[in-house]
Order: sequence, then C-alpha cells, then structure tokens
Amino acid sequence: MLVSLALLAVPAQAAELWRSGDGAHSLEGTAFYKGMGSWLAMPPGLVTGTQALQSVLDEARPLMPPEAAALLPRDVTLPEHAGTGAHTARVTARLLWSEELEFSAAWQLDFVTASHSALGTGGGPAGFLGGRGAAARRRRWDFEPLLLDRDGVRLQHNLDLLALRYQTPRATLVIGRQVLSWGTGRLWNPTDLMSPFSPTDVDREVRRGVDAVRLSMPLGAVSQLDVLWLPQRTLADNGGALRVQTNAWGFDVSLSAAKYVSPVGAFVQVGIYFQ
Repeated sequence: MLVSLALLAVPAQAAELWRSGDGAHSLEGTAFYKGMGSWLAMPPGLVTGTQALQSVLDEARPLMPPEAAALLPRDVTLPEHAGTGAHTARVTARLLWSEELEFSAAWQLDFVTASHSALGTGGGPAGFLGGRGAAARRRRWDFEPLLLDRDGVRLQHNLDLLALRYQTPRATLVIGRQVLSWGTGRLWNPTDLMSPFSPTDVDREVRRGVDAVRLSMPLGAVSQLDVLWLPQRTLADNGGALRVQTNAWGFDVSLSAAKYVSPVGAFVQVGIYFQ
C-alpha cells in the first residue's frame, strides 16, 4: 500500500532568550519542525469496496432524517493512487525563577494534506502518518484543537504543556498541564494511563499533557511517592492517584492505586509493575 516515503526534519533548536544580571533567572526556548510525505497505492479490493460502501450511503441518505443524514461522510471512496503530506511545528518555553520555581509552556501545530479528501481526516492514512487525530483526555479546560478540516486538508493545534513547578529538597509540586508518564514499555505500557501512546502511533517524540496537580516526595535514594489529583468540572468525575516506586534486587517496582476519569465513568485500579 505504501510505495514511497520522504521525511524532512529540522533538529530542535534551543536558545537562551533572557538571563537576569545575577544569573538567578532565565528564559529558554526550543523549536522544531518535521515533515513527512508519502505516495500510496491502494489495493484494488479496497478501492472497489469503498465504492460499494459509497453507493450504500448515497441510497440511504435520502431515507434518513436530515440531522442523521448530515452526520454521514460525503465521500468514502478511495482512489487507486494518492499522495499525503504531514507537517508538525512545535515551540517550547521555560522560565526558571531561581532554583525553586519553573514555568513551562509548549504549543504544537499539525498540518496534514492529502490528494483525496478521504485520506485527509484523522481516521485515514494521512492521519495515521501525521500523528494524532484523537483529542487529549483528562483536561479540566481546553480549546477546540481542530482549526480546519476540509477537502483533504486538516489543521490542528495543541497546547500540551502549561505548568508551574515548585521544588524543595523534600518535595516537588507541579500544577497545571503536564506530562505524566509512569513505567516503560516497548510497544505498549500498561501503567502509562494518563499520557499514553497508542500502539499505532508512529510519532512518539512528544506526549500529550493532562491537567493535574502532582506532589512528588523522595523516600530514599531510589524510592519516591507520588500523589496526584486530576481535576474535572464535575465533582464526581475528579480523579486521583497514589504511587510508590522503588528498586529491589535490581528490579524497578511500583505499586499504584487510582481513580481515573474515563469516557464511560470512573474506576479504581491497583497494579504492580516490574522493569
């Protein structure tokens, strides 16, 4: 199906934008761009199958209520050949105020184009090659990520980092949109439930941030306690987590108990993870 692929990436550029006279405060910034282009050859069976599906939709649309018919896609047929392109630009800023306070923010823009409208949406191959089409979860507040989605062109943006960090020798407190990644895994990480990668994600360079309040306290040289609050608009939807990690006999071990927010409600999970 995929005949050729071209990748263009500009390495991340970092710079110190400002520093106070005494050197205690500074502002740093980073930015990167990467683009991907591909040429697709569709299997004949897939082309004829989508043509048959389009015929069914065209026949069903006049028989449905107008509000239901409006939800049907206009065109699901796939061409024999098609081209796609995906572009991602990201900027990050970090303000360091002495050794205790740090403010971080990051904004990302994704632009996907396709020679056929069926390939330009989040569920098509262009969406697959271009990264994430799904909206981020577990956010107390967020703007509409989709700026444009029409005729094989999709433009979306994401403010995935906006957090204030306060650190002392005994604890670290982070408030705001932040990346929460627990545990490790090659294909899929079962303990990474708040900032996960999908097994189908090709681009795994940047994780999506979630709105949370996190308190981390070291319990020893290799041990740490994390207390997490996941605020939501509705009180019953608020979530939280408690996690302890340490190293025993050369193995990283963690025990966690949590109430998560999910599309179908809330649930409690307890797990032990060995690395």
